[in-house]
Amino acid sequence: TAGYAVANLQSPIRNLQSVKRSSSAIAITADGHLVLAVNPDSNTLSLVDAVSRTLLAEIAVGVDPRTVAVDDAGTRAYVANRGSGSVSVVDLAARAAVAAIPVGPEPWGVVASPDGRYVYVAVTGDDRIAVLDSTALTVTQSLPVANRPAGLSLSDDGRILYATHLLTNTITVLTVRPYTVYLPLILKGTSTDQAGSAQPSTVNWSLIT
Repeated sequence: TAGYAVANLQSPIRNLQSVKRSSSAIAITADGHLVLAVNPDSNTLSLVDAVSRTLLAEIAVGVDPRTVAVDDAGTRAYVANRGSGSVSVVDLAARAAVAAIPVGPEPWGVVASPDGRYVYVAVTGDDRIAVLDSTALTVTQSLPVANRPAGLSLSDDGRILYATHLLTNTITVLTVRPYTVYLPLILKGTSTDQAGSAQPSTVNWSLIT
């Protein structure tokens, strides 16, 4: 079709490292061979071969899955299940969910750190971001943020985490290890107090080194 570029579908999808650092209902492995998509209506995660364009598996996860993240190694996926208050851990080689980690009410966005050590989850119903240890498969820390965190995005070096919030024009910025929370970054184009002065609120968290 005129005006559109059509990709070569016989090759894996390339150069999408920055895309997979943001929470989304769809994720792609770093090698571009595997596409993952959550299915809220059926409580499953679909795995699709990006080269052959075939469905490889549909894996049962928690209730009302909303976003999925995949680690850089392409071995594990993490699914935020809003309805069951959990994160499903999926072994991509086995094509099966191997754990469900309780994180709190209405988890939404999920992203994995570049080294695969940590997974960050926006717990919308509890106004915090949960930090998961990918080895222990437990919540190691919870970071209070402004109300209704939803989408997450992590810088390519894994040092800065951004969180959007439902019903506001606010973005929370967190530096990672040690954690420092700055809020709000954006509020209707400005960040001011009642007197009209710039008013960032800073909380220091020296929690994970």
